[in-house]
Order: sequence, then C-alpha cells, then structure tokens
Amino acid sequence: MSSDGPQVVILAGGVGTRMMTDGINLPKPVLPIGKKPLAWHVMRIYAHYGFKRYVICLGHKADVVRQEIERAVPAGWDVEFANTGMNTPTGGRVKMAERFIDGDEFFCTYADGVSDVDITKLLAFHRRKGKIATLVAVRPQSPFGALELKDGAVKKFREKPMLSQYINGGFFVFKNGIFDYLDDNIVLEREPLETLAKKGQLAAYKHHGFWRCMDTFKDYANLKWLWQSDERCWKVWRH
Repeated sequence: MSSDGPQVVILAGGVGTRMMTDGINLPKPVLPIGKKPLAWHVMRIYAHYGFKRYVICLGHKADVVRQEIERAVPAGWDVEFANTGMNTPTGGRVKMAERFIDGDEFFCTYADGVSDVDITKLLAFHRRKGKIATLVAVRPQSPFGALELKDGAVKKFREKPMLSQYINGGFFVFKNGIFDYLDDNIVLEREPLETLAKKGQLAAYKHHGFWRCMDTFKDYANLKWLWQSDERCWKVWRH
C-alpha cells in the first residue's frame, strides 16, 4: 500500500485527567515507551502498512505534544497539526480536521491505544461494507482474575480472561460523509456513532489480536513493561 493512501487523523488533545491524578504531568500522547512517545507508536503502526500522512489534533499542552512528535518522526512522514482547542470533545476535533482531508476516506484513532490490527485488512473490510464508518471491535481483557464455581465450590481460577463482550477499540475508517454528523461540540462516540448504527451505516471489524489503551498510570506501566520485556505485541514493524 503506497503512502498516498488515506490520511490518519490522530486525536491527541485530551487532558488525560486519570493520568494526572497519578502525578503524570506530561501529556499522554507523548509519554515515552522505549524512548519514543506513545503517539509515535500509534503512527508507526500505520506507517508499517504504508500510510504515512497524519493529521494530529492538538489541545492540552499543544506545544509540548507537537514538539515531542516532531522530534520523533522520521523523514518521509507527512505530519500536519490541527490546534483543536483545550476542551473540544472528540467529535469536534474530527470536525476541525475536515479542512486537512484531501481524499474520500480517512483513518481516525486515538493517541493512547496500540494494537496489532492489520490496517490493510481493516481498510479492505471498510470498502467491502460500503458504510460511512467502520470501527475495530475488540474484546478487552478483564483487570481481575475470574472464578469458575460449581455447587458453592471454586473449581478453577482463570487469570484475567478476555471478556465476552466487544467494545469500541478506537481504530476507525470514515468516509467523508461522517462530517455531516459532526459539529464542534459533539462527542464522536455518542450521538454520531449511535445515529450511524441506527441507520445501518456503522460496520464493525472484529479484531481478536492484541489491543491495549492507556487510561491510567497502571496502563502506562504495563505498556512500558511489555516493551522492556520484549513482549511488544503491537510492534508489527521490524526496525
């Protein structure tokens, strides 16, 4: 897949309130994992599949995020920055990125989630379905161990099993028609996606591989541990 394919809109403007309560002052998108900011890891996933044109939606500590990303990205990546405001909700940030989009479709994701999802297969699925929007559906891992019980007795322990329900994994493909459902003050994950689902215009690509998001300091510590332990399940690239 050539690098002139769909652009990648990355939402990197949130405050990350839950991280701040743990004493983390650096914005989530640029917290280092293996000496590279987390947003770089997200971008690198797409770059592996040939998609190297990015629109980074900035907000909280925009100057810091921009500086750290610019420092990390290699030559050959086309990165544009959209300052979308401090308190703008996710749908508003995507709407404000509209003027940067030059094709009929684009990827969208958050700057704090990594996965080994095959982006090429995701795009092909989106095109086959012909919907306005496609999201990656994942089954998260339980943060707790589970018990198997029978007649009041514990039969087995299951260490942090995968949950049976699917959730929104935060990797999207959108046709430009998504902008008709957005305004500057709307939350992407609520009314827009709910409306598209009711209209039969939201497809779900089931991913059964690795997926992690980073909401808390514990999540951050886990991602760092995985990287340092060479358990880099989202590292689909070789070098």
